[in-house]
Amino acid sequence: MHFPILTFLVAFSLGGAALVFMMSDRFARRLTIAFTAAAFAVGLASLPFFRLGEAGFQFLHQVSWIPQLGISWHVGVDGLSYPLVLLTLFLGVIVSLLPFPHLPEGITRKERAYWGMLLALVGTIVGVFVTLDLFVFYIFWEVVLVFMFFLIMLWGGENRRYAGMKFFIYTQAASLIMLLGIIALYLFSDAQSFDLTKIAEFPLPFQLQYILMWAFLLSFFVKMPAVPFHTWLPDAHVEAPTAGSVLLAGVLLKMGAYGILRIPGMLFPDALHSIAWGLGIFAIISIVYGALVSLAQDNIKRLIAYSSVNHMGYALLGIAAFTPLAYQGAVYEMVSHGVLAGLLFALAGFMHDKTGTFSIARLKGLMEKMPKLSWIFVVAALGSMGVPAMSGFVAEFMVFAGAYPVYKGLLVIPLLGGVVVTAGYFLWTLERVFFGKIAPEWQHLSDLVRQETLPLYAMLAVAFFLGLYPGWLINLSRAVGLF
Repeated sequence: MHFPILTFLVAFSLGGAALVFMMSDRFARRLTIAFTAAAFAVGLASLPFFRLGEAGFQFLHQVSWIPQLGISWHVGVDGLSYPLVLLTLFLGVIVSLLPFPHLPEGITRKERAYWGMLLALVGTIVGVFVTLDLFVFYIFWEVVLVFMFFLIMLWGGENRRYAGMKFFIYTQAASLIMLLGIIALYLFSDAQSFDLTKIAEFPLPFQLQYILMWAFLLSFFVKMPAVPFHTWLPDAHVEAPTAGSVLLAGVLLKMGAYGILRIPGMLFPDALHSIAWGLGIFAIISIVYGALVSLAQDNIKRLIAYSSVNHMGYALLGIAAFTPLAYQGAVYEMVSHGVLAGLLFALAGFMHDKTGTFSIARLKGLMEKMPKLSWIFVVAALGSMGVPAMSGFVAEFMVFAGAYPVYKGLLVIPLLGGVVVTAGYFLWTLERVFFGKIAPEWQHLSDLVRQETLPLYAMLAVAFFLGLYPGWLINLSRAVGLF
């Protein structure tokens, strides 16, 4: 394919965002839906041109930018980044279909700024996944943080300022460490370039690999987030508007796991292999901790946030195993969690819009008045628990099957402390929120209407498609030459 499709997707989304910012509030949402739907359609149209099982990058496009420093606009995708680009474009359509957030009384915000910010966020996330130049990668990485910061600060909940500042400080501090690593990599590599493909042609000494690897890993651990770098996540999720939470869980967290595979996995493979066991233990801690802490939550959004710590631990375990099957399981987990966690956060947002609370203790018997929302939540929770026929089961099965030759009996810990406890906290939540006698204060509730269910059914359909036909994504993600 000679058409620079990746450049087009980034430019189209960012250009669309600029146009939305200039539109009237009346047309801003419609234009956002049009741009996200068109970008997703273009992404899907590229599928027949992606050569399955072929190692290396495809859809390449390169234009020199600052030749004196070896900086260029260089984009491309492989079996790791291409599924994440498609996931980002899909969730871009989903968030554009979600309603404008309810703001605290007395506060008004321009709708065009909100929709433009969402569209720009989608474009910059795509930029993170497609760029092959570390300088440009860092720019996109930072801009993503800025857009998410303003979404939380301007359209978030009551404690949005605290959550927004905490999110920004954590992630910005980690990003600065990564910047130091990028600069050091440029100075010490014989490539004298920021281009990943060129740097990879000049293997670094092991000791230098080891030092530089940590500059990147610390930043990526915060973004995933892995325990104990996770504390910004629950506050950010609780206070973010629903669309922000969907993108945060759906694709922003995936930037951390993607970064580990793309940069240390590609440039520092010997150093990364040397800490494989430690990385695996780190992943198991995140799995078990995220599951156990979820049990203690009364806020349903906070529970889903901690479940993200739990599920991203599976992705990290797949990375740490360094086997092809576990690697593919990690990619599958990233996509599956992006869809299912996004769906759960969208449902939590609808519940809050109708009840005014996230408290599990107060939400009782909603099945009686809101059967559509309730049953969709039940199915989404079952998918997150890893029930067969949905994407979560395939992802976790692949991770554990691929990790078994490396960790063997140690996997009993994440199986019992992760998978079993995950089933426990989701089933307990379903029993408390949706079943039993409805509380008198919820007698007035109304169920979801057709336009509200459209994005929810779309995410459910993807979760079932990936669960019933896993070969599609497996073929898409294989043979990228990392292992």
